Amino acid sequence: PKVSSEEKRGGDHFANFIDCVRSRDGARLHADIEVGHYSSGLCHLGNISYRLGAPAAYDPKLGKVAGNEFGTEALERMAEHLKESGIKFDGKNFVAGRKLDFDAKAERFANDKEADALLTRNYRKGFAVQG
Repeated sequence: PKVSSEEKRGGDHFANFIDCVRSRDGARLHADIEVGHYSSGLCHLGNISYRLGAPAAYDPKLGKVAGNEFGTEALERMAEHLKESGIKFDGKNFVAGRKLDFDAKAERFANDKEADALLTRNYRKGFAVQG
C-alpha cells in the first residue's frame, strides 16, 4: 500500500523540532507547532496538579480515594489500564493531584496563583523565553 504524507510524519518529534530550529525550516515539522504546544501543555498541566497534590488515603478493597471522587474515577481508569498490561496496582504512596480550573484562552489557572507560578520558571540569564 502507498504511504500517505501524513503517515511519513511520525517519529522522533523532539529531534525533528530541533532540526527545524537549526535549519530555520518550519515546513519540515512533523506536526504543527500549535499541536505540539497543546500536547506538551496537557502534560505540564498534569504535572502541576501532581506537584500541588498531597498524599491521599486509598482503600484498595473499595478501590476509592478518601473524599476525592475525581481521583477515584481517574484511579479506576488507570488501574484498569495497568491490569490489562499485567501490572498490579497496590495504591501505596498514592498522591492525589489538586483539582485545577484552567482557562485555556488566557493560559492561566482560575484564581490559583500557586498553580500559575508553576507555568514558568526562573531562567538563567541569556536563556529567558520572550513572550
